[in-house]
Amino acid sequence: GKAWAIHLRTPYPEKAFHALSDEGISVALRDVIAVEIEDEAGGLNELLQNVARAKINFNNAYGRNIRENKTAILLLDVPDFQDSVSKLTECGIEILPDEKVYGNL
Repeated sequence: GKAWAIHLRTPYPEKAFHALSDEGISVALRDVIAVEIEDEAGGLNELLQNVARAKINFNNAYGRNIRENKTAILLLDVPDFQDSVSKLTECGIEILPDEKVYGNL
């Protein structure tokens, strides 16, 4: 059969992991980096320039719009989570905590 992958963002990763694996679905947990960008023209470009300056690579990126304060969250799936967090932080890029990404749990 064909292989496929679904990437899920959930505030309860362990619960989702167990629910899916209990159904016989192959599952893997991954840490992703969340950063905030201005939801306006050029916001993504500015962030990606800073990511390039930090010299990190990412495998996938996922966006989430937050309308009330006109910002967006970009989730970066990186090969080396800790190294990437360090490099981004050194370049002045704020890594968002889970509470900011998922709201009040």
